[in-house]
Amino acid sequence: MIWLLWLSQPAALLLFYLAVPFWIRRDVTDFTQNGGADSLHGKFHRQRLTWRVVSALAFALLGTGPLLFAATAGAAYWLPALASFIGLLAVGGAYTFYAFTPGLNEARQLAYVPRYYVSPDPDAAWLPDRLLWRRAVQAFADGTFEAGLLHRTRMAFAGQLLERLLRTVLRVGLVAYPVCLAVGWYFMRR
Repeated sequence: MIWLLWLSQPAALLLFYLAVPFWIRRDVTDFTQNGGADSLHGKFHRQRLTWRVVSALAFALLGTGPLLFAATAGAAYWLPALASFIGLLAVGGAYTFYAFTPGLNEARQLAYVPRYYVSPDPDAAWLPDRLLWRRAVQAFADGTFEAGLLHRTRMAFAGQLLERLLRTVLRVGLVAYPVCLAVGWYFMRR
């Protein structure tokens, strides 16, 4: 049964990879059909996040399935199953975080939205937007430049911060996955 990990782990990683374009197409369709309602920061974003978290958990469970079935059969594979689950969630979540926002910004094809766009809205639904914009405001205080140039400078700086954050999260996920697999392998051999 354990040999199925050779199939389930790549299948779960593939599902994480394919989920990003699916969610982007879905969001662009919703935005195109009713942009005003889709821009609301409440209900739509919470519902989407819920479905994305549920799908991520399902993908990680799929990849961990052979270890879970072996564990229910009486073998001591609970810790390897947990390590595999955490590793898949780490790399899948990191990739989704890395690819989704820039992909969505490009797919919407809005002239005023660059690839790494950070919303200056203090009520932005996306927590990194609020934090990164706050850092951009702190880095470039009022009166530093003319108002229009100041806003563009802050936007560019916040976009660079977002790009750096996304790459850092992806690197952490790519490191966490093999570490979790090594921990799982260690506990399987004990």
